[in-house]
Amino acid sequence: MANNNLHGNIQDLNLGPEFQNCKCLNLCELQLILGDQLRLTSKRNEDAQALIRSSFDYANRFATIKNRSSIVDIRTNLERIGELYEYEIAMLVNLLPKTILEARYFIPSLIRLNEETLNSILEHLIIKQFESNLNGATRANGNNKKKKKKKI
Repeated sequence: MANNNLHGNIQDLNLGPEFQNCKCLNLCELQLILGDQLRLTSKRNEDAQALIRSSFDYANRFATIKNRSSIVDIRTNLERIGELYEYEIAMLVNLLPKTILEARYFIPSLIRLNEETLNSILEHLIIKQFESNLNGATRANGNNKKKKKKKI
């Protein structure tokens, strides 16, 4: 048991002392940050640039929400609730569970939240994902219309 304490306990969200004051990014936030880094014209060595590029590609592939304002809004609202740990915020956004049962299965520490609070969080995430997808589809259609106009 002492060994368990040393390395932490995920169910109680005791990840160990080295994670006490850490900020956890979700893949959506990571995708934004790395995308900004790639756009910067800094003089990085090729290995560093390749690492940033491959990390960005991974985050971009698996990021569930791509709209910057939606990502910022999600972080702000989930932090405002005040009952969530950083790890839980990141996992909720990465996994986007659809039900309370699914959320608690994948993030066992959420068992401490009442169903009303957790359901409200999940509804907010689903709405933001829908808005982000809607904005992405609108932009894609706008780009297609512009391309068609140029061809004519």
